[in-house]
Amino acid sequence: MSRQGLEDTNHGTGAQEAPGSKRRKVRSCLTCRKQTTRCEFTTSVDACHRCTVLKITCAFEPDAHANLLATNNNNAQAGSTGASQESASTAEGTPGTTNSAAGKDNDRLLVIEEALRQVLGATGLPSLESISETLATARHERSQSETLSAQKGTQLFKTPVDLGYITLAQSTELTSIFEMRYNHCVYTPILKSHRMTLGCPFTFTVMCALALRLKTTVPSKAKHQVAALLESHIKTAMGARPYTTDAVHALLLMSLWSSVLTPNMSENDGSAIPDGWLLLSTAIHMAQSLRLDRASDEVYTLIRQKRETTPEYEVALEKARVWYTLVAYDLAMSVGGIRPRLIHTQESQSRALIDSLACSSQDQCLAFHLDALLLVHKIYLLSPPSVATQVPEFTSAINGILQSLGGLSNIAEESAMNESNPALSMEYRMFCFYEKYCECICLSKACEALAALPFDPQVSWGHNVPGYEINGGTIAGLVIHWLERLCLLSESIVNESFPFNSNRTAYLSTAPDHMFTVLAFCTGMLIKSQMIAFQFRPEGLSRASEYDDLVARASYSLEDLVLPDSQLPRRYAQSLATMLQRWKMQKNERELAASLSLPRQAPTSGDVAMYETDSSNAGHLLTLAVASMQRERDDVVDAYPYVAYAPSLTVDASSLLDPSTWLNDHSLGQDVFLST
Repeated sequence: MSRQGLEDTNHGTGAQEAPGSKRRKVRSCLTCRKQTTRCEFTTSVDACHRCTVLKITCAFEPDAHANLLATNNNNAQAGSTGASQESASTAEGTPGTTNSAAGKDNDRLLVIEEALRQVLGATGLPSLESISETLATARHERSQSETLSAQKGTQLFKTPVDLGYITLAQSTELTSIFEMRYNHCVYTPILKSHRMTLGCPFTFTVMCALALRLKTTVPSKAKHQVAALLESHIKTAMGARPYTTDAVHALLLMSLWSSVLTPNMSENDGSAIPDGWLLLSTAIHMAQSLRLDRASDEVYTLIRQKRETTPEYEVALEKARVWYTLVAYDLAMSVGGIRPRLIHTQESQSRALIDSLACSSQDQCLAFHLDALLLVHKIYLLSPPSVATQVPEFTSAINGILQSLGGLSNIAEESAMNESNPALSMEYRMFCFYEKYCECICLSKACEALAALPFDPQVSWGHNVPGYEINGGTIAGLVIHWLERLCLLSESIVNESFPFNSNRTAYLSTAPDHMFTVLAFCTGMLIKSQMIAFQFRPEGLSRASEYDDLVARASYSLEDLVLPDSQLPRRYAQSLATMLQRWKMQKNERELAASLSLPRQAPTSGDVAMYETDSSNAGHLLTLAVASMQRERDDVVDAYPYVAYAPSLTVDASSLLDPSTWLNDHSLGQDVFLST
């Protein structure tokens, strides 16, 4: 629609303007939708009031338009009379000029107000008198609706005590068992300061159901009743979606220990518990509807107001803890890129959450934990190098991430030595464990990226990475340096988890399934590192046999770990034992193949010529035996030469991080580590 210029004409009333008075102009609306209807009236703007004030298109009814023009004509005549009075007052020297000017302003305001009233009435919008009252009423109704929704959500659920399934004394026993077995210091901070009571029926039912998986004095009939009640609550929560903190807590706890609840949940149906991924996504959706993602803003506001000692501050901090748990668990599940992140926040929002937790001395370890997870995810944003000239930039970024993780680890180790607060000391000890796991992920990702380079790893490439002088300045030297560091970290995690002649494994008895995934990943990397090392150095890693012993010890310890409600440690133990057995067989075959007179070829273009080991390539048993005896007669065997050989056993590091191995019980029986 073309814009209509100003129409510099008289209004059509035939009235003559007083000498010296400001000339009135009739302007047409520049934003009207209908071109056939001209909404022209005396005003000081280029658009009608509906378009100017309400910012919407003009659609006057014919009657309203006629009334508006009539009102304008009457006020124009009144303006002419006021002009004559103004001239008389001026001639007499009285203060009538001021009164006349004020009268004209009032008349103009009346015209504007009347026009706006007619516009509002014609379009069905609320009147001027009711706008402010309507807004206040809407806010009040919204507040009441949220309150009623929360009450309705609470009324949807009943506790086993309310229904008479268990007694109050038995519920006390179950909550105590729950806190001993499931109150892990890193993954359930929502239970640190907010002990779930009968006021949270859904969460309380989940706590009882988890505790009943262990040995209790509760009869078998009550166990089945509680299991059926939990199934009913789950159907209600997934269908009605009650937006309450109670529902968020309950779904989060079930997601953390979904593999514990899934098998034999009830007599008839063992699949009543949804997938842990679905439980977590539902909990996140509810938390966002409750605006828990804005809890850090509330914490900052109360701190600025110096209200840290008020109950409101504790409530805001509790909301921040709940949101932290959801964010941290989502980050942990999406490490490795197997599952996408469910929570997409900007870095500033994540930093605000970290800072709000750091303001509380009891939650500083949580802030460190979240910071470490965010650092791990940065490595997946790095583009792997495709040419040798890109290696320095890539390795510099990797070292920056490792240095940041190392700084967090140093703080945690110092805090873990604080014996005055055993609970807080345990938290920092647990964080040190997790921080090393984060470093292992970074190093494994970096080594795999460099191992996939399509050029000779023996070439010199740069001087700006630590370890250049020690490792000869080659890509192979840097990879071996990182692999040795990765193995040291994995060794530390295994020794920390299963120390010799010590009873310090108590914290694993409260660990959720993901912590065993962490332990299994780091143990599996002791074998994966040896595989990568053979690609860059014929003799492999210097402490290979010690690493094999560590894998065996971790497998035995996981097998002996007493967790009657979870089969995951035993399944991981079996997978690690199978992996180690196959890997030892591969190394024996490699040692025999190295002593044979097979065609040998130096690596070209960064790739060692691969050679699949099977019965034909390995030769006859007699040939192998002769070659083995000949090798024993050699005085010195410095190292394995480059031979046309590669292990047929491969380990995909990403499969070690796949959360489906601990989210779904049916996948626990699969050999997730190995591919042959």
